[in-house]
Amino acid sequence: MLVFGQDRMICDYVAAGLGLKERWTNCFGIGVDIEGTIRAGVVIELLTSFDAAMTIFSETPRAASRDAFRQVFRFVFDDLKMKRVTMEIHPKNKRSRKLAEWLGARLEGKKRRGLDGRRNALIYGLLPEECRFYEISKTA
Repeated sequence: MLVFGQDRMICDYVAAGLGLKERWTNCFGIGVDIEGTIRAGVVIELLTSFDAAMTIFSETPRAASRDAFRQVFRFVFDDLKMKRVTMEIHPKNKRSRKLAEWLGARLEGKKRRGLDGRRNALIYGLLPEECRFYEISKTA
């Protein structure tokens, strides 16, 4: 089950899980509740009026269900009206790169010192029509 409306708690959970010290601002947090406990979270940070950054942390692969991704992307593309999602991933993080590609994201380039001011980031972009877990509404 997805948890909405507890943005600060979920954003802090994701940051702690990833070992990040910085706190997000202007963000939404979506938690994945498994048996009464948050076991995964997605942080959606609004970069512009059309682009959102997405950060995912999960304690278990069970949290990454197709239905959960469908709901998350429906929220991002329909409710928030985003035109794209940007993901910044460490080049050596093969699991995250594979997940981004599985979702439909495309590698767009490299951001030098883009992760934390020291380490480079690979930039992945995801458009609604490329997302495997989003169906564009006929009325949109």
